[in-house]
Amino acid sequence: LITYLGKRFGLQGTLPLLMAIDSSICGASAVAAVAPTLRAKSSDIALVIPIGSPIGTAGVLGLTVAQHHIHLAPRTYGILAGATLHEVAQVIAASAVVPNALEPGTVTKLLRVVLLAPVIVILGEVLERKHGKQGASGGCRSLLGYAERLWFVIGFLLVGGMNSLLPHVFPAHGPLWEVWNGQILTVATFLMAMAMGGMGLQVDFAQFTTRGLRTAATGLIGWFLLFAMTATEIHFLRL
Repeated sequence: LITYLGKRFGLQGTLPLLMAIDSSICGASAVAAVAPTLRAKSSDIALVIPIGSPIGTAGVLGLTVAQHHIHLAPRTYGILAGATLHEVAQVIAASAVVPNALEPGTVTKLLRVVLLAPVIVILGEVLERKHGKQGASGGCRSLLGYAERLWFVIGFLLVGGMNSLLPHVFPAHGPLWEVWNGQILTVATFLMAMAMGGMGLQVDFAQFTTRGLRTAATGLIGWFLLFAMTATEIHFLRL
């Protein structure tokens, strides 16, 4: 739906699809993970991320203010935040302020992140069929081809699995796992900051004058549509 909306606004190439992926899965991380499969231009990537992130941040503020007035059940509020906000950090920020909303919000959001795997596979298949290309050994049908495309999701699942499993298997080493997690988080934060900084250095501000408003309109209207669909689903499923 967001891709169609972007094309109606005159966005060309992979830009509308990147905007859809940014809004629908997990923001900048999803865009960076899918970009190689789409062979997306760095200029498109550098345009989508700085536009999508502020929309998600505004969503955090909007949801927390709205919750202060309408008082949704914590579970309902957590699911709403987890199903609509762009980044994992944004979901945590919005859910943490409401008691008992953090767990349903985080679980809902992480389910969206896991869906990045089939999205990459399906997009890869569609694009290869569209262009009539296949790599060595059957292209993305080979196990290696899948692994190369899904490295982000594989790493995500491994880290999540280890953090869930190790404390239960070795409960006596709980403090050690906390120390390791802290060190790994420090390195991960540094690498993420460097990656975002490097991506920001590629931003051509002339792009904002030519395509920025249309891209922002696509992302903003698309987010409101996503929010409306999610709220409707929550209502009818009585979540």
